[in-house]
Amino acid sequence: MPKQPRPQPSRREQVKTGICSPMTIMKHPHFDRGLDDIRAGRAFADHVNDNCWAYERGRLFGAIAPRSMPLFVGKHLSPKAVRLFSTATKLGLIR
Repeated sequence: MPKQPRPQPSRREQVKTGICSPMTIMKHPHFDRGLDDIRAGRAFADHVNDNCWAYERGRLFGAIAPRSMPLFVGKHLSPKAVRLFSTATKLGLIR
């Protein structure tokens, strides 16, 4: 009896990525949405498209940042939040 061919896993196309600075990522509206979603206990949002993966990074940041740490102070990013994000990125906690 001839061997049956193995079913091939479906291949999904990967999104194109680019280099984004921490400030660009943190100012992205999807980053804020991901941070808000995890702090509110909401499930992962479907169909969030951005080339910086800002939504996912916002959720990861929300998992390590204290709830009392605001993302913005006035209209500017919180320096403490930027330091925490940069340190977490260097340590590989956020990619």
